[in-house]
Amino acid sequence: MSLAYLDFLELAFTPDPAIVRDDDVFDVRMPWSIASFGERQLAAGWWKFECEGDVGELELRLTSSMGDYIVFSGANAGEFCVRFGQDLSCDVSLVLTPWPSSRRFRRLCLRRLSICEELAFLARGASRMLSRQRTPAQIFRTLARIASGHPVGVRKSLAPSTEQTLHARVDTIHHPPGKRVEIVQSAVLASILDTDILHPRAFEIVAAFFEVHRETKVIYADALEGGRITAKPCWDAELAGYADYVQAPIFVRANDGDASWSRICAEGVSGGARAVQRIALPLVSRSRAASYSLPQPPIPTLDAAPSVSIIVPTKFRIDLLAKCFAGLAERTAYPNFEVILMDNGSTDVRLDALVSAAPFPLQRVVDDSPFNFSYLNNRAVEQAQGDIILLLNDDVEPIQSGWLSRIVSSAMRSDVGAVGARLLYPDRSIQHAGVMLGLGGVCGHLWKGKSEEEANLIPHIVYPGSRMAVTAACLAVRRDLYRSCGGLDESYAVAFNDIDFCLRLHMMGLRNIYRGDAVLIHHESQSRGLDELSKKKRRRLARESRQFLSRWKHMLGDDPFGSPAIDRSSQSGDVYPGLQTSWRRDHS
Repeated sequence: MSLAYLDFLELAFTPDPAIVRDDDVFDVRMPWSIASFGERQLAAGWWKFECEGDVGELELRLTSSMGDYIVFSGANAGEFCVRFGQDLSCDVSLVLTPWPSSRRFRRLCLRRLSICEELAFLARGASRMLSRQRTPAQIFRTLARIASGHPVGVRKSLAPSTEQTLHARVDTIHHPPGKRVEIVQSAVLASILDTDILHPRAFEIVAAFFEVHRETKVIYADALEGGRITAKPCWDAELAGYADYVQAPIFVRANDGDASWSRICAEGVSGGARAVQRIALPLVSRSRAASYSLPQPPIPTLDAAPSVSIIVPTKFRIDLLAKCFAGLAERTAYPNFEVILMDNGSTDVRLDALVSAAPFPLQRVVDDSPFNFSYLNNRAVEQAQGDIILLLNDDVEPIQSGWLSRIVSSAMRSDVGAVGARLLYPDRSIQHAGVMLGLGGVCGHLWKGKSEEEANLIPHIVYPGSRMAVTAACLAVRRDLYRSCGGLDESYAVAFNDIDFCLRLHMMGLRNIYRGDAVLIHHESQSRGLDELSKKKRRRLARESRQFLSRWKHMLGDDPFGSPAIDRSSQSGDVYPGLQTSWRRDHS
C-alpha cells in the first residue's frame, strides 16, 4: 500500500546497537551510524520533510527503485518539495548526525502535500517562473523532465540565494610531512602535527571505537585543514605504496607502543582493515599548509609485453574515432597490441578510409543489431587473441605514451581483476577517477568535475589505488579472467554493465585497481548522447537500475574506498556539509 505520511519518531528502523531511540531522542553511539527504515512505497504527489529540534546535521535520504536519489536537509526542511509522478518504492534512511551524540526532535516526518497545499505551491512556482522571465527552453526542459518520470524538486522561497546548492564546496588539499608530536590520554596515543588542534572529543571518540573494535590497533582520521575537510578512504595498501595519504592524526592503543608509519604499513599488510581502521570525522584542525602538485610515478618496466586486444565499439562519431586511433598510433608506446573494431552498423563513408589507414593490426567486425554495449564487447572478445582485453570507448583519446604500460602492469597481477584509468574531459577536469558505490544512491564517478589543478593535489586521484569498480570506457582485464567471469552481463544494454562486472570480480576475491597515472581524454557520451529526458531512455535506465539494485543493493551502503564523509548527492568529492557545522558548534 502506498503511504502519504512517515513519522520517524514512531516508525520502526532496522535494529542497530549503535542507535537507540527513546521516545523523541536518538542516541547515536558510533560515528556515521545511519537509521535505516527499509523500503517504503510512497504515493505519487508533492512531498516535503518537516522537522523540529536538533536538526543542524540531519539528512533524510531516499533511494528509489528507479535509481533516483533524493536528499532533504534538516537545516532547510520545509523549503524544498519533491514531486513523484507515480507511486515510488524507496529505501528510506536518516543521517541523524555523523558524530556520536544524542539528538532530540519534537517533529520528524515526511508527508505528502494536500491538494490545497499543492495548488498553492504550484501557483507560487508559476509566479516565480514568470517573474524571473524564464526562457521557453528552460520551461521546456523542466516540463520534459517531469514528463520523463524523473522526480522534480522545487524550492518554495523566491530569494535568489535559495537557488544555490545546499552543500558548501570543500576541496582536498595534500600536505607535505610536518613535525609530529605525541599525546597520551585515556590509554590512547595520538600522533599529530605540531600545529594541530585536537577536537575536544577526539580521545573520547577514539577510545570508544577501540573498545568496540578489539582487533583494531591503529586508527587514523580526517582533518579540518584551513577550514576545509579532507576525506580519506579506508586502509588501501595499493595507494599507500605510492603516497602517505594517511598522514596525521594517527591514534594507537597506548600499550601497543610505536605509532610510526612503518608500523602502520606492517599492520595494514598483516591485519588489513581490521588492524588499521579509519574514523571518517575531522578529529584535528590545522591551518592550510603549502600545497604542491604531486609527482607522477615512473612508467613501470615490464619484463615482457603481453599482447593486448583493444576492443572499440563504434557507429556514429567517426571524427571521435579518428582521435582515438590517432592516440593509439602516435601516443601509445606499447609494442604489442591489436584493435578489434566493433562496427555497430556505421553508414559513414569515412570509416573505410580510417580503417585502411590504421598503422596497427586491426580487425573490423560488423554487427548492426540494436545497440547493446555488453553484447558488442562480448562478441569482440570471442575474436580476441590478446593476453589482456582492453575495453575502450570510441570517444576516448590516449594522450600519454606510457598509459597502456601502466595499465598492463597492474592487469597482469594474479590478485587483480579490472584495471581502470584516469579519464579527463577535454578541458582537463576529472571525468573518471574510479567509481564509488552509493553516490547518487547507486554509484557514481568520485571527484567528477575537479579541475586539473585541484586533482593534481589529491593522492587518491594522482596515484594507483583500489576501487570497488571502474568504468568500461577504459577497462583492462586478463582474457582468461574475462571469460571465466562470464563477460559483461548482456541484460545491461547500456548502464551498470561495467559496475556489475567489477563487483563480480570482487566477489571472486580479486582487487579492482584504478591507475591514476594512466591519463586519457574522454569526450563523454558525445558519440551516443546522454541518457536524460526521453521516456524510452528513462524506462530503459530505470529497468537496468532496478536490476542492479536487486543484485547489489547490499554492497552500496559503505564503499571502503570512498568515505561516509563524502556528500552522496554530488560526485565532486565534496564532504557532507554537516561536518563543518558540527565542528564550529563543538568549538563555540
